[in-house]
Amino acid sequence: MCRQTQNWFVSQGVLTLKNSHLEPRYVLVMPLSAAAHEARMRERSVYTDAQVHAALQRVDMYSEYNRNHPGFFDMMINSGEISQQHFLR
Repeated sequence: MCRQTQNWFVSQGVLTLKNSHLEPRYVLVMPLSAAAHEARMRERSVYTDAQVHAALQRVDMYSEYNRNHPGFFDMMINSGEISQQHFLR
């Protein structure tokens, strides 16, 4: 699937919900450093090269989408700074 097609699918689903009465909030959680993200994935030794490559492409896709559509996401969190403590609260 090409990048434009992926963007369209993502945005259409999100736009449908954003334009509903539900008033959802969208938080983009992504690494600011692709190199650090790749290193973390490889250190875990559970991802194939193809999975690492696909994950890095998604980082690029969402980063580009966030740049080209300001305000689309309500908040952005750097996943490189997330520890398990955030999820235990």
